[in-house]
Amino acid sequence: KAKRELNAVLRAARNPGAPSHALSLTMRGLGYVFATTGLLPQAEAAYLRALTEARARGEASEAALGAWRDVAVICLEQRKYADAEAHHTAALAALQARAATAGSGGGKRLRNNAHSS
Repeated sequence: KAKRELNAVLRAARNPGAPSHALSLTMRGLGYVFATTGLLPQAEAAYLRALTEARARGEASEAALGAWRDVAVICLEQRKYADAEAHHTAALAALQARAATAGSGGGKRLRNNAHSS
C-alpha cells in the first residue's frame, strides 16, 4: 500500500500545474525517511534522484543546493568522503556562480537604493 501511495505522489508531482520542484522535494522527503530509518544506500539513491530533478530546473536553485547538501551528508554518513567532497564542491561552485550573477545587477540596485534614502 505504501509503495502504491508513493507512486501516486510521484505521478502527481509530474502533472501540469504541480510546483516545479515537486518531484525533487518528494524525493528529498523520501531520502529523509530512508536516512532516519538507517537505510543509507536507499537514502543516497533518493537524494541523487532529487538532485537530478532539481538541477534540471536550475543548477543553483534552492532545491538543487539543498539536494546537493543532502547527498553530501549521506555520503559522509557512509564514509564516502571523496563523493561527499565532490558534492560539496559542486554545490559551492553553483552557489558562487549564482552570487556572481546576482551581484552583477542586484548589488548595484541595492547600493543605489541605499544612497537615495
